[in-house]
Amino acid sequence: MPVEHIIKHKPPDVPPPQVSLELQTINKLFRVVIERMSKISKNLHIIAYQSGKLILAINQQINLNVKTYFTDVIPRYDIFQPVDGMNIVDVYNQNVAEIKLDIRKLTTVLLFFNNLQYTNVVGFFSSNEMLVINIELAPQGLGTVTYFIPVIILSEEDI
Repeated sequence: MPVEHIIKHKPPDVPPPQVSLELQTINKLFRVVIERMSKISKNLHIIAYQSGKLILAINQQINLNVKTYFTDVIPRYDIFQPVDGMNIVDVYNQNVAEIKLDIRKLTTVLLFFNNLQYTNVVGFFSSNEMLVINIELAPQGLGTVTYFIPVIILSEEDI
Protein backbone atom coordinates (compact mmCIF):
# COMPACT_ATOMS: atom_id res chain seq x y z
CA MET A 1 0.00 0.00 0.00
CA PRO A 2 1.42 3.41 -0.91
CA VAL A 3 2.33 5.75 1.98
CA GLU A 4 -0.29 8.33 0.99
CA HIS A 5 -2.98 5.64 1.41
CA ILE A 6 -1.73 4.54 4.84
CA ILE A 7 -2.50 7.98 6.30
CA LYS A 8 -6.15 7.59 5.25
CA HIS A 9 -6.42 4.22 7.04
CA LYS A 10 -4.86 5.01 10.40
CA PRO A 11 -7.07 4.64 13.47
CA PRO A 12 -8.81 7.74 14.82
CA ASP A 13 -7.40 9.69 17.75
CA VAL A 14 -9.33 8.53 20.77
CA PRO A 15 -8.83 9.81 24.32
CA PRO A 16 -8.01 7.23 27.00
CA PRO A 17 -11.16 5.40 28.06
CA GLN A 18 -12.82 6.00 31.39
CA VAL A 19 -13.99 2.38 31.58
CA SER A 20 -12.50 -0.88 30.30
CA LEU A 21 -14.55 -4.09 30.56
CA GLU A 22 -14.13 -7.65 29.27
CA LEU A 23 -17.22 -8.56 27.28
CA GLN A 24 -16.18 -12.18 26.71
CA THR A 25 -18.30 -13.65 29.50
CA ILE A 26 -21.50 -11.84 28.47
CA ASN A 27 -20.96 -11.90 24.71
CA LYS A 28 -23.87 -14.14 23.60
CA LEU A 29 -26.42 -12.59 25.94
CA PHE A 30 -25.09 -9.11 25.12
CA ARG A 31 -25.61 -9.75 21.41
CA VAL A 32 -29.13 -11.18 21.86
CA VAL A 33 -30.24 -8.25 24.03
CA ILE A 34 -28.90 -5.70 21.55
CA GLU A 35 -30.55 -7.47 18.60
CA ARG A 36 -33.90 -7.41 20.42
CA MET A 37 -33.48 -3.76 21.43
CA SER A 38 -32.70 -2.85 17.81
CA LYS A 39 -36.25 -3.85 16.89
CA ILE A 40 -37.61 -1.21 19.27
CA SER A 41 -35.20 1.71 18.92
CA LYS A 42 -32.47 3.00 16.65
CA ASN A 43 -30.36 4.41 19.50
CA LEU A 44 -28.80 2.63 22.45
CA HIS A 45 -27.71 4.29 25.69
CA ILE A 46 -24.87 2.46 27.49
CA ILE A 47 -23.70 3.20 31.02
CA ALA A 48 -20.48 1.36 31.86
CA TYR A 49 -19.01 1.21 35.35
CA GLN A 50 -15.38 0.30 35.93
CA SER A 51 -16.54 -1.64 38.98
CA GLY A 52 -17.98 -4.27 36.61
CA LYS A 53 -21.54 -3.17 35.86
CA LEU A 54 -23.02 -2.45 32.44
CA ILE A 55 -26.46 -1.00 31.69
CA LEU A 56 -28.03 -1.08 28.22
CA ALA A 57 -31.06 1.19 27.83
CA ILE A 58 -33.43 2.40 25.15
CA ASN A 59 -35.82 5.30 25.64
CA GLN A 60 -38.69 6.03 23.31
CA GLN A 61 -40.83 9.16 23.30
CA ILE A 62 -43.90 6.96 23.72
CA ASN A 63 -42.95 6.47 27.38
CA LEU A 64 -41.21 3.17 26.78
CA ASN A 65 -38.03 2.60 28.75
CA VAL A 66 -36.19 -0.71 28.58
CA LYS A 67 -33.05 -1.41 30.58
CA THR A 68 -30.88 -4.48 30.86
CA TYR A 69 -28.36 -4.78 33.66
CA PHE A 70 -25.18 -6.84 33.47
CA THR A 71 -23.40 -7.29 36.78
CA ASP A 72 -20.14 -9.08 37.44
CA VAL A 73 -18.64 -7.99 34.13
CA ILE A 74 -14.85 -8.34 34.45
CA PRO A 75 -13.14 -4.93 34.72
CA ARG A 76 -9.72 -4.38 33.10
CA TYR A 77 -7.25 -2.18 34.94
CA ASP A 78 -4.17 -2.77 32.76
CA ILE A 79 -4.82 0.40 30.71
CA PHE A 80 -4.80 2.73 33.71
CA GLN A 81 -1.77 4.48 35.15
CA PRO A 82 -0.87 3.70 38.77
CA VAL A 83 -1.26 6.52 41.28
CA ASP A 84 1.47 6.94 43.89
CA GLY A 85 0.79 4.94 47.03
CA MET A 86 -2.79 4.03 46.08
CA ASN A 87 -4.38 0.80 44.97
CA ILE A 88 -5.25 1.06 41.25
CA VAL A 89 -8.63 -0.64 41.82
CA ASP A 90 -9.61 1.89 44.50
CA VAL A 91 -8.61 4.84 42.30
CA TYR A 92 -10.42 3.85 39.10
CA ASN A 93 -13.32 1.71 40.40
CA GLN A 94 -15.67 4.70 40.56
CA ASN A 95 -15.17 5.60 36.87
CA VAL A 96 -18.37 5.74 34.83
CA ALA A 97 -18.81 6.27 31.08
CA GLU A 98 -22.09 7.08 29.35
CA ILE A 99 -22.48 6.79 25.61
CA LYS A 100 -25.33 6.85 23.13
CA LEU A 101 -24.85 5.19 19.76
CA ASP A 102 -26.62 3.96 16.67
CA ILE A 103 -27.68 0.45 17.64
CA ARG A 104 -27.37 -0.76 14.03
CA LYS A 105 -23.64 0.01 13.99
CA LEU A 106 -23.08 -2.01 17.14
CA THR A 107 -25.22 -4.85 15.80
CA THR A 108 -23.12 -4.97 12.63
CA VAL A 109 -19.92 -5.29 14.67
CA LEU A 110 -21.40 -7.99 16.90
CA LEU A 111 -22.62 -10.01 13.93
CA PHE A 112 -19.21 -9.83 12.27
CA PHE A 113 -17.17 -11.06 15.21
CA ASN A 114 -19.77 -13.73 15.97
CA ASN A 115 -18.18 -15.68 13.09
CA LEU A 116 -14.61 -15.22 14.35
CA GLN A 117 -12.69 -17.48 16.69
CA TYR A 118 -11.41 -15.27 19.48
CA THR A 119 -9.96 -15.53 22.94
CA ASN A 120 -11.16 -12.25 24.42
CA VAL A 121 -13.36 -9.22 23.72
CA VAL A 122 -12.72 -5.94 25.54
CA GLY A 123 -14.86 -2.81 25.40
CA PHE A 124 -13.29 0.60 25.99
CA PHE A 125 -15.86 3.25 26.85
CA SER A 126 -15.25 7.03 26.58
CA SER A 127 -18.16 9.33 27.43
CA ASN A 128 -19.35 11.30 24.40
CA GLU A 129 -16.32 10.16 22.40
CA MET A 130 -16.16 6.58 21.18
CA LEU A 131 -16.80 2.93 21.92
CA VAL A 132 -13.79 0.84 21.02
CA ILE A 133 -14.14 -2.95 20.84
CA ASN A 134 -10.92 -4.94 20.74
CA ILE A 135 -11.12 -8.62 19.76
CA GLU A 136 -8.14 -10.90 20.41
CA LEU A 137 -8.19 -13.59 17.74
CA ALA A 138 -7.65 -17.31 18.42
CA PRO A 139 -5.25 -19.00 18.63
CA GLN A 140 -3.71 -16.60 21.12
CA GLY A 141 -1.11 -14.34 19.54
CA LEU A 142 -2.69 -14.47 16.07
CA GLY A 143 -3.64 -10.80 16.24
CA THR A 144 -6.42 -8.39 17.11
CA VAL A 145 -9.30 -6.69 15.37
CA THR A 146 -10.30 -3.26 16.66
CA TYR A 147 -13.60 -1.53 15.94
CA PHE A 148 -14.09 2.19 16.54
CA ILE A 149 -17.80 2.88 16.91
CA PRO A 150 -18.74 6.59 16.91
CA VAL A 151 -21.22 7.84 19.46
CA ILE A 152 -24.06 10.35 19.43
CA ILE A 153 -23.31 13.30 21.71
CA LEU A 154 -25.49 13.09 24.82
CA SER A 155 -27.83 16.00 25.37
CA GLU A 156 -29.15 17.21 28.74
CA GLU A 157 -32.37 15.22 28.28
CA ASP A 158 -30.37 12.00 27.69
CA ILE A 159 -28.57 12.22 31.03
